[in-house]
Amino acid sequence: LMRRGVVAGDPGPLADAPCEATPLEGMDVLHAPGTGIVAWRHEIGARVEAGELMAELVDIEADDPAAARTPIHARASGLFFARKADALARPGDQIGKIAGAEPLSHRQSGSLLSP
Repeated sequence: LMRRGVVAGDPGPLADAPCEATPLEGMDVLHAPGTGIVAWRHEIGARVEAGELMAELVDIEADDPAAARTPIHARASGLFFARKADALARPGDQIGKIAGAEPLSHRQSGSLLSP
């Protein structure tokens, strides 16, 4: 508010940015393809590559344990910065986000909340 002149005083120098800015179109939103328990392969803050296995969705009702895991892969290279706190997922749930430097073809330009 000091920088905008709303509040009197000297705001001091701006702090250095903690990271490089990334385009909204570069954010990959990971979705659950079905119902199950999300078994993550990366921690928040990890740098990941496109195509990398991010998690597996474990179907607890599957008859065959070998077929119970559905892989979920990154579509962007970048910083894994958010994931759902609850391990239970339903079809279509947003379960994680990756901040990538390159725009993704499936993202709407300038739209933060669109897939």
